[in-house]
Amino acid sequence: MYKVFVNGKPLIFSTQRFSTLNLLEFKGEESKKKLLTVIERLEDDPLFNGVEIVARHLEKVWADFCSFYKLIEAAGGIVKNDDKILVIYRLGKWDLPKGKMETEESQSEAALREVEEECGVSGLKIVDKLPEVMHTYVLDNERILKITYWFDMRTSYKGVLHPQIEEDISEVKWVSKDEMQEVLGNTYSSIKELLQLYLLQD
Repeated sequence: MYKVFVNGKPLIFSTQRFSTLNLLEFKGEESKKKLLTVIERLEDDPLFNGVEIVARHLEKVWADFCSFYKLIEAAGGIVKNDDKILVIYRLGKWDLPKGKMETEESQSEAALREVEEECGVSGLKIVDKLPEVMHTYVLDNERILKITYWFDMRTSYKGVLHPQIEEDISEVKWVSKDEMQEVLGNTYSSIKELLQLYLLQD
């Protein structure tokens, strides 16, 4: 099963139906044109909420989907300090610290570096790996598929937080569970789902 957010809307690829999203079945060797139609509708139709594609040849259909995109890999963290979680405010949305992986860099190395750079926090320790998240966007007329590897982190850092202004981050702060609704109400669909799953397990 694969799940990717296209324009903030879920697109699921599976071998058997398990969601309540609009259903599309791929039973044979359907053309990539059919996939492109789905992508374009998710991108352009604000009333189209999401799609589940049930495919007999799942890996083939997923590979065809990926062929429409340039792949970018990123890494980041949900950082907990006592009972508070670290969040950033960037370009009008609450988000979690993350960024693109550099050449020869491991997922965990990239995640630690990005959190430190974007927030000015130190003493980070990875305690677990979280589910990866995929979303798409368009940059300079090119479709991008971004996969972000997430890690559960801890720190006891008590110093001043420093938003990385050059990355358009205007605020960094610790939020409690009681304050999390503000974040969930103004964030990206993929981040909202990740945080909700994290809070349920916490």
